[in-house]
Amino acid sequence: MGAPLPLSYLGGVPKFYMIAPTQPPRERVPPAGVRIQRVEDEDRPAQRVVLGAAYATAPGRQEDHDDEADVDQFWDGVWGTPIRSATFGAWLGDSLVGLAYVCDRGETYPLVAELVVLPQEHARGIGAALLSAVIDACRAEGHGGVTLAVHQDNLGAIHLYARMGFALYAEGCLEAGGVVYRTAEQFQMLRHQFDSVLPGLDLPVEYCVRPVGVDGFQQFVNVIALHRLPVRILGMVTGHRSGSACLQASRRVVEDAVLLLGPAEAATIFDHPNLWSWRRALDTGAERFEVCFGESVSEGV
Repeated sequence: MGAPLPLSYLGGVPKFYMIAPTQPPRERVPPAGVRIQRVEDEDRPAQRVVLGAAYATAPGRQEDHDDEADVDQFWDGVWGTPIRSATFGAWLGDSLVGLAYVCDRGETYPLVAELVVLPQEHARGIGAALLSAVIDACRAEGHGGVTLAVHQDNLGAIHLYARMGFALYAEGCLEAGGVVYRTAEQFQMLRHQFDSVLPGLDLPVEYCVRPVGVDGFQQFVNVIALHRLPVRILGMVTGHRSGSACLQASRRVVEDAVLLLGPAEAATIFDHPNLWSWRRALDTGAERFEVCFGESVSEGV
């Protein structure tokens, strides 16, 4: 299996690397009036407009980087060979409002090199529809998985990718159509990724997730340092970086945490009480949750 992309990828800016198997299909219908179709290099001017506008306020963007030049770099093969069959645009009428570039970098799986939507069209499902088209096209081409990289502070994108079946990329992780982490070395690598891309991360070993307004729920409170990956995932999806806190979280945040930690269950060398407890919390049907760290765990009981 292919090794994860190095943390120095794209100008040395640290990112999370994620992978999704292309089975089963993840169809997402675009919003009314928007059509998804393959985009070609002949329409580079419109693509430059979309990339320039999309990255103008994007989290983690590099101020010295010419985002509009990315269009030429992609189509001219600077990033790797463009996979035209899996490269899509989103049109609203005659206007291009979103792009998904996919290329072959010589890795085991194709890379989604860009997935952008104009700011005024955010939160309409266009990004999900583009990514769905990419996954379907890669499956049709016989690829078993799709990879991408995302800045650590782009939580909206991370939530989208998790809902579309992406999980953190560990070496040798694509097995039997699902992403799994099996070895202690994989967990060590993932913890290193979190520590590299979440500056100042210093979370206590005591933490829990509990549903709001559900009587009798038996929460699991982590009190040992063995389970270090779950607390890093909670820090990522909530934005909390250090110290004690008891945060309000939506159901989607907890669902994303479960999706990101789920592949760890394949490692039978560990128990996974946090993952199991988070799933039980979701099974209550609650829509609001508390994610508590440190002293706030006992204060909230």
